[in-house]
Amino acid sequence: VGTSTAARSTALAVGLSTGQVKVKKHVIERTSQVLATGNTITMTTTSKTISSFREISSAGNVTGIAIGAGIEGQVLILVNTGSFNITLANSATLRLPGAVNYLIAPLGSVSLIYSTTLTAWITTASSIN
Repeated sequence: VGTSTAARSTALAVGLSTGQVKVKKHVIERTSQVLATGNTITMTTTSKTISSFREISSAGNVTGIAIGAGIEGQVLILVNTGSFNITLANSATLRLPGAVNYLIAPLGSVSLIYSTTLTAWITTASSIN
């Protein structure tokens, strides 16, 4: 199992009619992880990591994949860049469509957001290819 990381910082200032909202030095993390059955996708949970783009792959079809806890509002996009199916395990901390396990086929993706109220990742979008 391997993990590589490349992070970028960005600054954003949005003008509003009543003032400005400033977001400074928040990290958009890009990593890759090779998975085996039963692995957990590890998350960076610093207060500055607002979004994670994770390229996942495996040496064969894998099942029972979990995702580690995030921080409130953190967005996670998973893309299967490998040649085999990767199945996420539905659980109390990973709420998947239809409350069933979710298969990410090669070149498929799923987007999630973390809720500290629910202590869970919630699916926001998915695609099959």
